[in-house]
Amino acid sequence: MFHGSGHDEEQGIRIGSDDEGKWDVLWLSSNWGEGAVPLAWVAKGTLRGRALWTGLVHAWFLGSKLGQQADAPPYDEFTPVDHALLDEEDVQAIVEQVWPEEAEVDDEDLEV
Repeated sequence: MFHGSGHDEEQGIRIGSDDEGKWDVLWLSSNWGEGAVPLAWVAKGTLRGRALWTGLVHAWFLGSKLGQQADAPPYDEFTPVDHALLDEEDVQAIVEQVWPEEAEVDDEDLEV
């Protein structure tokens, strides 16, 4: 994932455990050397495989929307790695769940 127009920050997303092994965590790493940052987590073993990825990415996006009032996902470009459980279409489907396109309202519909 790349962040921001004109930015050269490359962000890597992975799932791993916390230090105590109690949580499955969605981690964000940056080539800017900030270290890994937890984005979302769920009790270890609650979800597995694709459901784990989908759930944690959804929680991350929803947290961005509600906690930071983001009006778009926190990335500009998505490139999956080999054998990724989510591809670009899967991630876009999560984006559309969190930030659904609002239906355009015709002026005639507003008249009383």
